[in-house]
Amino acid sequence: MREVYRWVMLGEEPELITRLTEYIEGTNIYQQLETDILEAFIADPEDVWAVVEVLLNFRTSLLEDVRRVKDEVVNSLGLQRIADHFFRNDMLIIGIREIVIGIIQEASLISVRSEESHVTYRFPLHKPVYSLSQALQGVVPYPTVVVANIVWLQDTYLPLPLRNLIWSYYNLTPRRLLMPYTSTAMVVADREIMTFDGGVLRAPRSRCKVVLTSIPGVARVSMSHPQPMSSPEITFQAGHTHASISPDFTVKLNGQTVTNGESTVSPITVMVTSQQVIMESPLVGITLLKEAHVVMVNVSGWAFNYTHGLLGSYDGEVANDWHTRQGRNASSLQELVRSWQEDASCPTPTITPVSPDLVHVMSTANCHFHLGMKSLCSPVVNPEPYLHMCYGSFTPYHAATAYRTECSRRGVPYPPLLP
Repeated sequence: MREVYRWVMLGEEPELITRLTEYIEGTNIYQQLETDILEAFIADPEDVWAVVEVLLNFRTSLLEDVRRVKDEVVNSLGLQRIADHFFRNDMLIIGIREIVIGIIQEASLISVRSEESHVTYRFPLHKPVYSLSQALQGVVPYPTVVVANIVWLQDTYLPLPLRNLIWSYYNLTPRRLLMPYTSTAMVVADREIMTFDGGVLRAPRSRCKVVLTSIPGVARVSMSHPQPMSSPEITFQAGHTHASISPDFTVKLNGQTVTNGESTVSPITVMVTSQQVIMESPLVGITLLKEAHVVMVNVSGWAFNYTHGLLGSYDGEVANDWHTRQGRNASSLQELVRSWQEDASCPTPTITPVSPDLVHVMSTANCHFHLGMKSLCSPVVNPEPYLHMCYGSFTPYHAATAYRTECSRRGVPYPPLLP
């Protein structure tokens, strides 16, 4: 802002503009354009000089308009009155102070705000209360409730070790250690993948059919992209029953189209609505969210350490989610995906991993905003894998919907998210 002010008032060109001008003049397209203009000048100098004269007149007129607008703004009595009002009443300073106080209060467990005639105390509660007596019962007599409130308050201000401790509390309790409990892997935006153990990787939009997960002799889920820019085709085989979801969301069960409602051919049950498609079997289930381009693959805890495929081996070890079909670590995403193709000879497209260091700052801000990094769900469902998937998708809506859906499944409801 200081450089722009000096540029407007004194005519000193900012260093950033100078560097940008030098960069543009060094580009191939600028040099080619300069060559073409020179050739045109040699061929017909009179026409070129006529164009230059028109441009110079336009530049002069534009500069005069800019100077006139600048003088009107600087000499505006209304603008001067607004500025005097702000600084005379310290409104700007008060506003900045309020912002700083708000940040400090948000980081505190108990918020204290002083008013003209009273002081307000705010206690964090993870569920709504509707009366003062109910609030006192929820905070004062029961120390365990106070601890629960503190846990639910966790957000991005917490240090990483404490956040990991809270995550461990919610994920290593006996109800999640005792089998069976369902684990979920996802395909977001048709190519961003989160494995059963929380690893994040990427698959290409390819006509080659790749095995997402397989329980030998029990069930198999595969994905392909017959149309590169459309949704994937999902195939589900359980026993002798075959189900599929085509890119246009046509659902078939043993060759018969399921248009709406529920249909069962043992051991697969298919439920189709306007918003989603659900396929269930005793050990493996699939949920496809149509608008959000999210495919959720669920496996029962009885399949622990029995799954194979691109979604990883469900064994609690994220480190081995890069294992190929042969059981060795893949040297690249392309090698990993190729090893899980049903047809090894099918050409695998090139895959570029997503690096958070190269993500645009606006994409980062949008992903954090849509995923609600300070949400009550953060201790229950770790948002980090969904953030990485969000960085790679075209819109944060896909990853945010996947995150909110998993939060709702784990008991933390979210309001609807508009695309």
